[in-house]
Formats: sequence, structure tokens, C-alpha cells
Amino acid sequence: MGSIRFIDLNKVEAAEANRHNTIVFIQDAEINLRIAWKDFLEKSGESFIRVHRSYAVKKRSIKTIDSKNILLTSGRKIPYVKKYLNDFLDEDYIEKIKYNKNAEKTAD
Repeated sequence: MGSIRFIDLNKVEAAEANRHNTIVFIQDAEINLRIAWKDFLEKSGESFIRVHRSYAVKKRSIKTIDSKNILLTSGRKIPYVKKYLNDFLDEDYIEKIKYNKNAEKTAD
């Protein structure tokens, strides 16, 4: 029998479905867990939001959202699908984030 590794969900910023496993992203590390995607989503509670068929992110790890990706505080980019994000954010909020991102570009 192999070793058992406990993961502090407070340190996980995102997760990805990978066949019958789940990959969790902790700062600059990726850890492959032997837990089904559905089970991970159920156990992670409301601190994570599903943003794609294969990705979930921790709400407080979101730095910015552009038209294709969510940029996390660690700098990692996670793709999203608008229909998943709309469950968490309303359309006005998404537009404000896009507007702020465009304003930052013109200020540079």
C-alpha cells in the first residue's frame, strides 16, 4: 500500500478533472489525487466554483477575468466557459472586470 497524503483545501487554488482522478493546484505545485471529479466538487464545498467542464477555482484565488481565462493570484491561468461563470457572477460584474482590464492596458 502506498502512502496517504492529506491536502489542506485552504491552500488549493484550483482543480482539474483528469480521467478518474483530480489534479489540484497549490501555488507552483500540481498534485494528482485519486478522487473522482464529482466527489472533489462535493467535498470542496462553496469555496470552489466550477468554471469549466474540467476546472474549478477557489473564489478568493481569482485575481482577474478576461475573455478566455481566469488569472489566479499565483499567476496560473484557468480557462472558463461563460455559462459556468454566470452561476457565480452576474453579467454586469463580468463586464466591469473586462472594462477594468482594458483600462489597465490603455494606461500602460
